[in-house]
Amino acid sequence: MSIQKITPNYSFLQDLSFEEILSYALNLLALAERKLYLEHHPDDKGNGFYKRKLSSGSLTFNIDVPRTRNGSFRPFFL
Repeated sequence: MSIQKITPNYSFLQDLSFEEILSYALNLLALAERKLYLEHHPDDKGNGFYKRKLSSGSLTFNIDVPRTRNGSFRPFFL
C-alpha cells in the first residue's frame, strides 16, 4: 500500500488564505467537539450548523457552528 492511499489529500489548502485555513481548522475542531459531546449525551442528536463570523484583531473567520437538537452544545472557542 502506498503512502498516498492512506494520507488525506490537503492540497486544496495551498490555494487558501491564512484566514480561510484557520476557519477550516476551527470548523473541524468544532465538529470534533460536537462528536465528543454527542458520545457523552446519547439522548441528543446533531442538528446541522449555523453561520457565524469570529473576529480576532484584524482577522475575521467564517465559522459553521455545529448545533444539537436540544441546543445545549456550544464549542469552547465561542
